[in-house]
Amino acid sequence: MGYPRVFIVLCALGILVILGSDIAVPMLPLFARELGATPIEIGFIRSSYFATRIFVELPIGVISDRIGRRKPIIFGLLLSAVSAAICGAAPNIVQLIIGRALWGVGGALYFATSTVLVLDIFQKDKGKALGIFQGVEFAGRFVGAPVGGALSEYLGFRAAFFATGAALLGGFALALLSKDFKNPERKAVRTEQLSVLASLSLLGSWPITVASSVGFLRTFNMQGITQTLIPLFQAEELGFSPLDIGLLAAFRTLGVVAMTFFGGYLADRIGRKPVLIGGIVATATANIGYLTFPTFKGHSAVSILAGFGAGMMTVVLPLIVSEAVDASARGSAMGAYRTVSDIGSVIGPIAATTTSVAFDDVQTSFHLFTTTLMVGIPLILALGKSGQGQMARNSEVPR
Repeated sequence: MGYPRVFIVLCALGILVILGSDIAVPMLPLFARELGATPIEIGFIRSSYFATRIFVELPIGVISDRIGRRKPIIFGLLLSAVSAAICGAAPNIVQLIIGRALWGVGGALYFATSTVLVLDIFQKDKGKALGIFQGVEFAGRFVGAPVGGALSEYLGFRAAFFATGAALLGGFALALLSKDFKNPERKAVRTEQLSVLASLSLLGSWPITVASSVGFLRTFNMQGITQTLIPLFQAEELGFSPLDIGLLAAFRTLGVVAMTFFGGYLADRIGRKPVLIGGIVATATANIGYLTFPTFKGHSAVSILAGFGAGMMTVVLPLIVSEAVDASARGSAMGAYRTVSDIGSVIGPIAATTTSVAFDDVQTSFHLFTTTLMVGIPLILALGKSGQGQMARNSEVPR
């Protein structure tokens, strides 16, 4: 399979975006705690990034179907860089929330559009192509998380956010100036376009309904447990340092990278459903593993397993969505799917911190979230042939 230059540029952008973001984001709960946030307030801070995305994912998908993918990506990178700087300079929780909310808009512009562009470029072996792209993206996280941990430990949490802003600004410059990125390949086969309201009706397609529901469960667990409770649990109950937490996040990323590369290839060979179910089982097992093996070595192994689960789910769900619609509505479909996923990201941190306070026991939250995640398995089993990697022959785009 050949790799067009625009795909190489996208991979370079992905490294900068994920590397930059993960310098700061794993430290966010600890930075918020330093500013005086309560556990429930930390949940709201985590959720603010995704709260704004709920309202912009669908319009962004529709707009990218109409004007192309390049402009949303460029603007998203610039807005993300500015937002990271706002967070780094935050004197209080309110400004931190504002910065994260703006960052959510920038993230939606970049992530939704770049994923669709990859699916536009490749007509065959989409799973392999998307797996390579997302695997390269997450390789940046492997470096970013420990760098962020070191910066936070020796220079303070603000330094991590300013370093993130610099990396994102570098991505903006690359996207803006790259000649290969000025005319990204776009394979549209229909001239009619969907409105924002019409995009919502895409959720009536059974494959997109299932993918969106599982996406909700995935982000509900990831943002509630992995990104919010686990760093607090590791710091406050197990006594891990910021550098330790950054290293553990890097181990998780190692698992994500490995399984994103291999998971996309596997999904093309054996189908989407087995890989997706494997991702849920691995993630649920890791949730319990964090409680069962409360040492740095134990968490290192469990973090890699959690990464395996995340990688399998991350690469397969967009494939199912893209194969359920005509190419010209791919951005709109991805926007609908990502909107539902974002709702899970908003609710997850708030639910996780609220239940941990209500029960005065973090373990209860882990068990509740794990049980909820397993609901996705019967949904996937009911997916039918559309979950086996077959392109939809007839477009399900509503008129």
